[in-house]
Amino acid sequence: MTLFWYACFIVLLSSSLEAEDDCVEFEENIILVTFEDELAVRHSSSRVFGPYSNISWYGSDGKTVISMDQNSRVHQYREKLWFVPAAIEDSGYYYRVERNSTHCRKQKFRIEILKKHPGTCYDELSEYKQKLLPGPGGFLVCPNLDIFKDENNLLKIQWYKDCKPLLGNTKFKVLKNHLYLGNVEKEDEGHYTCLLSYEYMGQHYNITRAIHLNIIGKGKINIPKILSPENKTMEVELGSQLLLDCNFTAQRNDVQYWTWNGSYAYNEPNVTWSELLVPNLNNLNTVTRVSRLVILKVESRHYLYPFLCWVSNDAGIVTTYIALKPRVVDARMYLIGGFISLALIVTFSVFLYKFFKVEIVLLYRDSCHPYILKKASDGKVYDAYILYPKNFGEGSTYISDIFVFKILPEVLENQCGYNLFIYGRDDLVGEDAIMAINENIMKSRRLIIVLAGEQSSYNWLGNTSEQQIAMYNALVQDGIKIILVELEKIKSYGDMPESIKYLRQKHGVIRWKGDFMEESPSAKTKFWRCLRYHMPAQRHWSSSTKEPLVLDSALNSKKK
Repeated sequence: MTLFWYACFIVLLSSSLEAEDDCVEFEENIILVTFEDELAVRHSSSRVFGPYSNISWYGSDGKTVISMDQNSRVHQYREKLWFVPAAIEDSGYYYRVERNSTHCRKQKFRIEILKKHPGTCYDELSEYKQKLLPGPGGFLVCPNLDIFKDENNLLKIQWYKDCKPLLGNTKFKVLKNHLYLGNVEKEDEGHYTCLLSYEYMGQHYNITRAIHLNIIGKGKINIPKILSPENKTMEVELGSQLLLDCNFTAQRNDVQYWTWNGSYAYNEPNVTWSELLVPNLNNLNTVTRVSRLVILKVESRHYLYPFLCWVSNDAGIVTTYIALKPRVVDARMYLIGGFISLALIVTFSVFLYKFFKVEIVLLYRDSCHPYILKKASDGKVYDAYILYPKNFGEGSTYISDIFVFKILPEVLENQCGYNLFIYGRDDLVGEDAIMAINENIMKSRRLIIVLAGEQSSYNWLGNTSEQQIAMYNALVQDGIKIILVELEKIKSYGDMPESIKYLRQKHGVIRWKGDFMEESPSAKTKFWRCLRYHMPAQRHWSSSTKEPLVLDSALNSKKK
């Protein structure tokens, strides 16, 4: 590292010797005064040759380059001259040289290092002169501290008056590098000192500024007046952008600023500040000013402290605040939205069920089939009792026999696993017909009534003991559910028994639209899906298919 700084020193020295004769020298009247054992920094003034010119520092002879090694007590760093710390022997002249490829400018100035005397904290040679008018309040400024503002050091300043600390004195209030004096009086004149502790290269050093305050003048100055806003609290949504305006009337030189949590608000992240002047034609010394604070994004911490608008002059200081709080959500909107959403869901569900109820019920049964098996038995043996026309007159096409003895068992029993009772197939020879019919109907969960299109095919309705027993169980005891099946479209039910008319009006009918001669009917067609929908859920699946009864044998059985 030492070799690096030595190389830099040689390069800088060689370049300075080449251009030394071309530099134009100026002498400044400004004298930097500081105390020994304190940190002192001389910063560069504005550049003459543009932002890309080179700045270097020289000792009292104007030829010796100040070291760039930060470990050196006197060195140059970031184009500033550092005394870490200052010593009495550092007093003297120094040179600041600015160069570019074609020009060179050398400034000469003097630095005076003062010796500290026991019991004193200021020296008249080091004092800055500041003045205040008597009145409600005023500010003192600790000067030339901008070069010490960085991310590693917070400006924590202690104030003294005549070398006595002002901490705890309610007349004074510290705000950043300002000291506010309430009710300025002649007795407030004197010597003020501001003390700052600064960390550099791992060491802490003191920096002091001495101020001599004079109280002058007796002219009357009107106190500023804030027009709006009055002290108020407003609801603001988290994450939104917010504009805060402070309207006030004041003189042109009056000071206005915003604070938040004890510091300037516009120093906070995501906060900007601007001001608009509106002249008063009746009084050119008074203007209406609008100070606008823009919060680009409201954060949760902004709810903790109010934003204060301050306006001050030598006559006094006025303030107003705007406190922020989270926006209260209107629960009624959520309730209304919830009810509307619920209504839409219910409406959609009803609509969906109305048009797809068959598919929904069948899908539910297929999905929950293992659970249905576990239900307790209802004591029924058959899933459906088939009631069909038994007409043997001439011209009968026997379509009902084809449907009942061939198609119905093939689909409901063999494909869907239902157990049907068909009189003429499942009754026993020699048993009492009326008792057998009544007993088997009561053992069934459904009653399927098959209707054919020809009038001759339903003349049996109401005239047979089987139909009478079935209607008694369906209408009187209400112990069995009815399924009406039309094999052909029936134009009029006028000649039907009143019981069939009532059942049709209450339960509706399912119309067959298939082919009676089809060898392998499928249970997935619309007719069979509707019929399965009205049937009970399958409680068992048939592992072996039943052979449909041959039609001839069925007819012979019916004739017996």
